[in-house]
Amino acid sequence: MAYSNSVFTGNKILANLNKVQMVGVQPPTPLVRLLEPAARGATSIKVDTGLEASWLVGDYVWLGPTSFNQYASDYITIKTYTTATGVITFDRPLKFYHFGAAASTASTYNAVVDIRGEVVLLSRNIRVVGDNTDRNQDWGGQMVTSDYMEVSGVERLG
Repeated sequence: MAYSNSVFTGNKILANLNKVQMVGVQPPTPLVRLLEPAARGATSIKVDTGLEASWLVGDYVWLGPTSFNQYASDYITIKTYTTATGVITFDRPLKFYHFGAAASTASTYNAVVDIRGEVVLLSRNIRVVGDNTDRNQDWGGQMVTSDYMEVSGVERLG
């Protein structure tokens, strides 16, 4: 597992010199595919129906990039989800275009690649819990974050 600008110190400390973003996944459906293209500026998308048990109003989702621009993703909040149609509306417009199709594109690409956009459910609670199992050391665990200034003048905010 890789952490940007983070290091593990021993077995009880996560030390960070920038920002840490943790996301949790809620079964049964943490990821779905776009069933129709979503234009830049759109405020709704179409995904699978019947997700009402795990996709809720106010949830935070990520739409992955579907272009050559690896940064063309959107983080957005669900305003409404209609279980019968699979339409999700958002609190603001999308910044980027996201490709979607009613069926998998794998058969077009040697039965390997489905290039439809992914929509990932991100808003779930995460617990960082230490334990006291190390040779009579009852200090649980620590998470440390800090700000620092690089020699080049770049400031890293924790």
